[in-house]
Amino acid sequence: EAYCDMRDKNGVGVTVIRYHKEQHVMRWCSSKECSVNVTYPGVSLTQLSTLTKIASFCEQYISLRCPRILLRYFLKRVVWWVSRDGKTMYYWGGATGYSGRCACGMARTCLFGGLCNCVGRAHHMFPPIVSDEGILTDKFYLPVTQLTFSYDTGTDDLYLGNFRCYGIISNTGNIILQNKNKLG
Repeated sequence: EAYCDMRDKNGVGVTVIRYHKEQHVMRWCSSKECSVNVTYPGVSLTQLSTLTKIASFCEQYISLRCPRILLRYFLKRVVWWVSRDGKTMYYWGGATGYSGRCACGMARTCLFGGLCNCVGRAHHMFPPIVSDEGILTDKFYLPVTQLTFSYDTGTDDLYLGNFRCYGIISNTGNIILQNKNKLG
């Protein structure tokens, strides 16, 4: 489902593509590895790819809360997301490219001095509940099509926001998004 949000980005129309869940994606992983496929009903990946080509900016919010048990090996081993073209991505919201970091890792403000807040060694028996969150902005890989993490994470809260694009790249020609169910 797609709609236009005129309340954000200073009145610029934002195309919002909802995915099958608009809530917490996963609350707990009790098996060795848990994956959630993210689908966008009524919109094909080809249409989403076209949208990213004509939009100036695209984004998707992502958040991981890690209570009590901190991740020993974040991203490359136990948490990742998959791009629309099937690439495994080892960075989190607020970071860029293949950095293997989160927003705090880019700003060097992570609580335990690691690449992400959910990384590092606990300095005491019961570390605080921390999170890594931010906005994924690399439109060449968005939207997220899968989220995966293993039981090693100890996470109970993984959240993914809707896929959002705005602005129009000039000189793109006449690109028409077509869908039997209408795009929105």
